[in-house]
Parts: sequence; C-alpha cells; structure tokens
Amino acid sequence: MRACGGATDLSRISAIDDEVIQLREWGTDIAYQLPPSSTTLPTTIGVHRDCTIRLVDRSRRVSRLHAELVRSQGMWLLRDLRSTNGVFLYGVRTTEVLLAPGDEIGIGYLTLIAESRRSIELRSYMSRLLGWDPEFIELVDLALRSIRLAAAGSVPLVLCGEDDLLPIARSIHRRVLGGARPFVICDPARCQVNDPVVQRDNYDHGMPALASARGGSLCVRHERLPFDFPDVAAALRRQHPNVQLIVCARSTKYSARYLSLPISIPPLGERLHELDRLIEEYFREAYAQLDTSQPSVSREDHQWVRRHASSSIAAIEKATLRLAAIRVAGDVETAAARLGMTAIALARWLERRKFPMDAACACCGGD
Repeated sequence: MRACGGATDLSRISAIDDEVIQLREWGTDIAYQLPPSSTTLPTTIGVHRDCTIRLVDRSRRVSRLHAELVRSQGMWLLRDLRSTNGVFLYGVRTTEVLLAPGDEIGIGYLTLIAESRRSIELRSYMSRLLGWDPEFIELVDLALRSIRLAAAGSVPLVLCGEDDLLPIARSIHRRVLGGARPFVICDPARCQVNDPVVQRDNYDHGMPALASARGGSLCVRHERLPFDFPDVAAALRRQHPNVQLIVCARSTKYSARYLSLPISIPPLGERLHELDRLIEEYFREAYAQLDTSQPSVSREDHQWVRRHASSSIAAIEKATLRLAAIRVAGDVETAAARLGMTAIALARWLERRKFPMDAACACCGGD
C-alpha cells in the first residue's frame, strides 16, 4: 500500500520508476533537492528556518514542522508530523506515502511534484513540444499529469495537433514505458500504403493490434478508427490487456469522448522564435540515440534542416536523426542500416530535400 489515505494508486507506471531526487513546486521551476539515498537523518519540511526543506506559503497553512522524509524500502517515505492542515496525495489526505516519480503532494496551498532523473527528462521533452516560455510551465505540468494517468491505465492519452502526431506518440511511449515494450499502430489507411516502413507494426483491425500491444502502447487516429474500436474500448475498460491507449486527433473537440485532458501540440509556425533551439536539441538527442558523443554540428547541417526539414517538430526529429546517422556512419548505406530502413529510401529522402549526396560522406571522411 502506497498511502494510508487511499489515494489513487499509480504504481502501474513503470516508466519513470527510478529514484525520486527532488520535490518541485507545481507550475514553477522552484525545486528542492533531496539528500543522498544513503542519509540516515530525517528530512524535515515546513516553514521553520531549521527545516531541511523550508517552504514559503503565503496562505499560512504550512506548519512550522509539517512533514518529514525518511528512507524506507529503498524509497522516500513522506510522513505527516501531525500538522494542522495535513498532507495530501492527489487531493486525498494521507498520513504517509512512499513517493513515486510524478506524485503530486499537497502541503498547505502548495503542490509539490516528486521528480526523478527520468521524469525530469520527460518534463524537458514536454517543454520542447509545448514551448519554453515561462507561461507554459503549468501547461507542461498538466500534460505530465495526463501522461501519468494514461500510463497507469486510468484514461487514454489524447494528443491533438495539426501535424503528424505519430512520431510524438512514439517518443512519449519510449520515454514513459521504454523502448523494449511494444508500440503498435492501428490505422486502417496506413495498411493501404505499399511501403514496408509505413506498414511496420501497423494493423487495420483493433483487437489483433490490442493483443500485440500487451504491456505497451496502442496508438490510433481519431479520424480513422478501426471498425472494431468499440470492442477495443470495452477490453481496455476491463483493464485486462494492460495497454496504454494513445489517441492522435487533429482537434480537441473530440477529447471529451475519451474522458481525458488532451495535450495540444502547437503548430511550429507559432514557435519560429524557438526553431534554432529545437534543431539543436534534436541534434543532441539524435547523437545520444546513436550512442555516440555529439560532434559540433556544422552551420551547414543546421541551416539545411532549417530550410528543408522544419515543417513540423516530427520533421525536425526525423531529419536530425537521419543526418546524424549519416555523419556517424560515414555513408548512406551504413546509416540506413542503423536507422532500420533501406539505403534507397534514405537516398530518395535526401534527394527530395536537395541534400547533395556527395556531402553525405565528404564531411565525415567517406568516399
């Protein structure tokens, strides 16, 4: 049992199950680092100046010594110190709780979010998708809440936006459930495309897709659901398949049908002032994904992505990964093999975007 107060149990979330290292105030960048896991002394929380974590709460609902953190079962146990206004987990009062990444702890009028290294990385990724401006911090926290609830099997994860959301759904899946778990697409229209890359992991019927997605994610498009989607929804309500459902939709007006708070991805046209930073971050991630240290990205590569492959966030992600693979591999054929695609498909993709084929090898020492 995680909490005595009977709060919603999100222990099914296995993606971000590494150790909690900090508490952060909801909708802000204010974070309180926790001591090393080897500590034996309690970590006190309150408004008293001697508290390990000293909170500032203008509501005056936080006690001088409000709560404490101690190590238990290899985790942080948060315990209420008989405070006047109590401690809450997801809005439900509790006396103690073993903290998991993403837990929302209410102390006074403050909400503290338990964060691990992986959940901090997920927050950074969601900021990349939604925007880095300070007014978007709370929007990012709401998106993270939707992701946690979906990973726990409580509700579907609904992504809304004008661009192709499938790569974003796949990226969220990888960050939340891990790359080893299945990511299955059920899009009847994609099955009509004579392209083995497009058809990979794709089904035109919902129930077989659901069976293949067991333990992972099933991604559908709201505008072209499989004919047997009602059967899929019924199976998910029974929570038998243990599958996270991700719904991609062009508009938020349908999200109420899924009883989920949607995550709206703004069009890249609204974020042109952040375009260079987006390209830089995706290049950094691409080299990390290829298990190599990032070299200095040339101005030419950066500008090429800006000119020819920045129609959407998904396009930037694809372009930076493919270009990074070419730079690391030294030739198109080896790069294509690392990317899991054919050399012809990669060459054609480069050609359509006016990338000089001789430059694919010249700047990395190839023939």
